[in-house]
Amino acid sequence: MGLPRILPFRVNELMIVNQKKDSVAEFLQAVNIIQRLNPRVKVNAAENGLSTLSDDVIAEYSFIVGTNCRREEIQRLRDIADTKQKCLFIGANFGVFGFFCEANFTKDPENFFEVKEGRHLPFLSIEGGLSNARNKDIGDGFMLSQIVMEFRDKFDRLPEKDKRDEDRKNLFEIREKIRQLSKIEKVSDDMLDSVYGDEKSVGEWVGRRLSEQIVKVITRDEKTIDNFSFCKSFAGPYSTTGKTTAQQLEAE
Repeated sequence: MGLPRILPFRVNELMIVNQKKDSVAEFLQAVNIIQRLNPRVKVNAAENGLSTLSDDVIAEYSFIVGTNCRREEIQRLRDIADTKQKCLFIGANFGVFGFFCEANFTKDPENFFEVKEGRHLPFLSIEGGLSNARNKDIGDGFMLSQIVMEFRDKFDRLPEKDKRDEDRKNLFEIREKIRQLSKIEKVSDDMLDSVYGDEKSVGEWVGRRLSEQIVKVITRDEKTIDNFSFCKSFAGPYSTTGKTTAQQLEAE
C-alpha cells in the first residue's frame, strides 16, 4: 500500500471547529498531534464552537473539520461547504487524528445519522489511520492497530443482552493490552474519567483515547459516543482507491 499520505496543506488552509466545550483538553491534544505529524499545517482551532464564527470566516478555509457538532451545526457546516465549494469532514477528535495519519476513509457508514438522513459525508477511519502507522515514526501505532483488529474480531457490534458479559470480558482484556503497550504501570479504575495530562508519546495518548471510546461502545452510552461512529470504525472495510480527497468528493 505504500506510505500513508500526510496531506500537504498550506498555511491557513484548515479550519477545525470543536463544539463540545468539555472536550477542549482532548481537542487541543489532537491539534498538537496533527501539527507534529504535519508541521506545515497551521490549525485555526475554534475552541468555543460555531457560535463565535461567522460563515465568511469559516469559508476562508479550503478544508473544514467539524468535531463534536450537533445536527444543526453539521448542517450549517455542510451548507457552507456546498455553497463555497469547500471540503468538509465530520468526526470526533480521534477521527481527525486518523485522517491526518492516513488518506483512506470509509464512506456511507450505516450507523452514522447523517447518512441515514440521505447525506453523504466522508467517514474517517480510526482503523485506517492506525493500520498504516507502522510506516511513520509515531511510536506504538502499529501495535495498537493489531489490538484494534483483534478487538474488532471479538466484538459483536450489536449484541443481544445476554452477550454483553462476554463483550465486557473482551474489553478488559484489550484494555489491559493497551495499558501495557502504553507503559502505564499503575492505572486506577477511574482512569478513563480523568482529564488527560501531557502524554509521553503519541502511542500513550492513542491508547487512552481508544480505551475510553471502547468503554463507551461496550456500555452503549449513546449520549457520550462522539458523532464519529466508533462502532462502524471496527466494522470495515475502508476505501483504498488512491484518489485524493477532492477527487473522492467529486466522485460522490
